[in-house]
Amino acid sequence: MSGVIVGRILSMQDRGGRVSININDNFPQEPDFEGPLFVYIDKLAVPLFIEQTVRRTSRQHTVFIADIDTPRRAAILHGLDVYILTEGVDKESDEFLPEDIIGFSVTLEGGKEGEVIDYYDGDMNPLLEIRIEGRDILIPFADEYITGLDIDARTIRFNLPDGLIDIND
Repeated sequence: MSGVIVGRILSMQDRGGRVSININDNFPQEPDFEGPLFVYIDKLAVPLFIEQTVRRTSRQHTVFIADIDTPRRAAILHGLDVYILTEGVDKESDEFLPEDIIGFSVTLEGGKEGEVIDYYDGDMNPLLEIRIEGRDILIPFADEYITGLDIDARTIRFNLPDGLIDIND
C-alpha cells in the first residue's frame, strides 16, 4: 500500500483532542477531507476519519478526528505524517482489507521464509494460509504474533508459539 503525504500533525489545539495539520506545499490549499487520511503507527496504516475541519491559514487546518477526543489520544499523533493512500485500498470502503495481505512475503522468527497465499475470515479467529518450504500452513492472523509489517515492501514477520507450525502436520 502506498500513499501521498498530505502534511504533518503539528499540535493539539485543546483538551477535546483537536489537532493541527500543516499541509505540504505540493498539495492543494483545500485538500479533500472527505475520505480517511492515514498515519503509520508501528508500520500499520491507521485510518483517521475527519469529522470537521477549520482552515486556519493557507497551509494549516485544525481538524476534529473521530475517536480522538482526549489530549492523550491526540498526543499519539503528534509529529506523524498524514497520508492519502493511492493503492491497496478497497475503493468502496477506503480501508486496508486483511485480504490485501495475500502475496506478502513472510518471515518467521528462526528464519523460515514463505508467502501469504490466502486469507480466511472468521469472526473469532481469522487465519492466514502461508506457504513455507513447500508446505501450506494455517496460522492465526492476530496482532500478538505479528512482529513487523512493511506495507510498501509487502512483507510481514511473525513470532509464533512453539509447535504451532507442527500442528498443521
